[in-house]
Amino acid sequence: MLLLDLDKGFFENFLYTDHHNKEVIHEDISGKENLLVTIGDSWTWGDSLCGISNIKKVYDHPDRLKKVYGFHLKESLNCDWINIAFPGTANKWIVDTAYRFKELSKKLNYKKIILSIGLTDMGRDFKDRKNNTTSIKEWFIQKEKDYFNIIKELENCCTVVVGRNFTSSAEENLSILDNHLDKRWVDIGFEHTKTKTIPPNEIFTIMWLNELKSSSEKETFVYDIYPNANMMINYLNESPLHFKEGTKHPNEELQKLWADYIYKYLNDNNLV
Repeated sequence: MLLLDLDKGFFENFLYTDHHNKEVIHEDISGKENLLVTIGDSWTWGDSLCGISNIKKVYDHPDRLKKVYGFHLKESLNCDWINIAFPGTANKWIVDTAYRFKELSKKLNYKKIILSIGLTDMGRDFKDRKNNTTSIKEWFIQKEKDYFNIIKELENCCTVVVGRNFTSSAEENLSILDNHLDKRWVDIGFEHTKTKTIPPNEIFTIMWLNELKSSSEKETFVYDIYPNANMMINYLNESPLHFKEGTKHPNEELQKLWADYIYKYLNDNNLV
């Protein structure tokens, strides 16, 4: 495997996850001029496609990788492709993985490397908030800013596009990156289905009340965050483009729509 040969100290640690041996890295290398690298969580990995279901103990399927957005995007771009995705992961893992390409780009013999980074719910990074006195929302905005500044360094060596699945980036952080996608997966899905519920904007939706220390933090969650989180759940349940099991992953149609959206963005902005 190419990445294992180039960076054994990092990538060999997660060739497979410890969750039913789901393969984290997939490579489709055939000597093309450019390389696409898609990095993300379960939405990028392709969870729930092809009948994959932890409940039904179907942990993978050989056709999954022909249905994820990375496959469709690499077909449109006619390039080599590496998919690195970990179901259930947090943004720290995604950003740390992407950052490896600052050095790897020097070793990979491609005219252009396109990194498509799919960020997930900032609530998954909540465990890193220890003894912090700032508000929940302020902490998440600062944490996201730190992540964006790390990704920013990659713009010197790669073409970088950053998108989100069902949460939004903080408005004050958007200007950090050259190419932060205007729409989320759920926005693209809504445009094609026009469900009754409109996907709300929120920088995080997953939170656990028992991890909140103060009553004011719990109040913030209940009154400011929960309504949007609940509305997003309603949207995902209504949309025919999302599976209804687990965390409502996108189906094959939405995977293709997301790939088409990114392809159009790349072309419209002269990035390919």
